[in-house]
Amino acid sequence: MKKIMTIAAFVSLVFGLGACGLPSKSRSIKGDQQIVAKYPVKRITRTTFDRIQVGSAVNGDGGTSFDSLMTLAGKPASISTADVPGGVVKATQFTWTNLDKNFNASKIQVQVIGSKVVGKKYLPKLSKDSKITYPIKIMSMQIGTPYSKVIQDVGIPDGDSVTGARLSQIKKLIYLTGKDGSAILISFNSNVLTTKTPMNVKNESHYF
Repeated sequence: MKKIMTIAAFVSLVFGLGACGLPSKSRSIKGDQQIVAKYPVKRITRTTFDRIQVGSAVNGDGGTSFDSLMTLAGKPASISTADVPGGVVKATQFTWTNLDKNFNASKIQVQVIGSKVVGKKYLPKLSKDSKITYPIKIMSMQIGTPYSKVIQDVGIPDGDSVTGARLSQIKKLIYLTGKDGSAILISFNSNVLTTKTPMNVKNESHYF
């Protein structure tokens, strides 16, 4: 009997340790819809986007809290679910479309696990005034180029995605290369360039 109790205690300890650091249960979209209704609609600026801190993809550690996110960005246009690279559960995704005219993007989306931000992105806006980047400027960048060097040489991207934090952080940028929607998606792991992929922003399934 004593041996059985010892085994049971060991199993409980293993499961208890395995749960450490994992996010709390998934958020309820219906519940969140009721919560966000009390927040005013705000005009989203680039500064708003930059102030949102992204935490660990597993538990959101270091990310902006849900309450702070809503206070900063205001009531979102919609709520859905999304997968997050490196995450262990689906995230709740909040989308804002009421962007400032000087923020050249179509919308921003923020992913939350438990009560913390684990990812954020803004999607490109294709218009006659869209800034076009010459493809050679991006494709000539060597794999391994630091993120800061790419931003310095190529400029602010038309689309931007950040997931996770610190050494596990994944960044993706979209640069428009043609008025027809052609673009290049470039990815970074730990702030180092890893891939460059041609795409078209008219096909949303190819977005990050």
